[in-house]
Amino acid sequence: MQLSDDDALVVFPASFTLAPKATQNIRVGTSQRPAEIEKTWRIVLEELPDPNAPARPGATINVLSMISVPVFMPPAAPRKDLQLAWAGAAGNKAGVTLANGGNAHELVGAVTVAALRGAEAQTPVRVEGWYVLPGQRRAYSFEQATPWCAPGVTGFELVAADTNGQALTRRTVDAAEACR
Repeated sequence: MQLSDDDALVVFPASFTLAPKATQNIRVGTSQRPAEIEKTWRIVLEELPDPNAPARPGATINVLSMISVPVFMPPAAPRKDLQLAWAGAAGNKAGVTLANGGNAHELVGAVTVAALRGAEAQTPVRVEGWYVLPGQRRAYSFEQATPWCAPGVTGFELVAADTNGQALTRRTVDAAEACR
């Protein structure tokens, strides 16, 4: 991911010193108005080395922290459009893609794939999700002990759920199409 400076987002204070076990509130703002598509930024908090720290004898390693926090400005009129697609299976490995055709990010808690035998869903295989920005897609890989396209499998149920386990979108794929 390539980040670039953007004056549209104002962060105050821009620089501060944080004592051990202390906290610091940071204010974030912009003069921009919501647009048709969600706007996104990242605030990078980076620990700088102490220029007044005494030199230590011997070999030392200083570990400094860096945190990158996403900031989202929702669009004026949010529109959801998540699409799951079967990306194929080879033996015990399968792939699914999740595309966000909406105009705001979607926070996905998990994506699951369950093989179907007739109308009965087998135990689903779960992969942790992440957010998907508008116009982007994310690929997920699934692995199980048995081949996905085993005899008797009639299809696959694909589900993308939010962090509370509620389905954001689902799709059933026929094995005849998925296991070519």
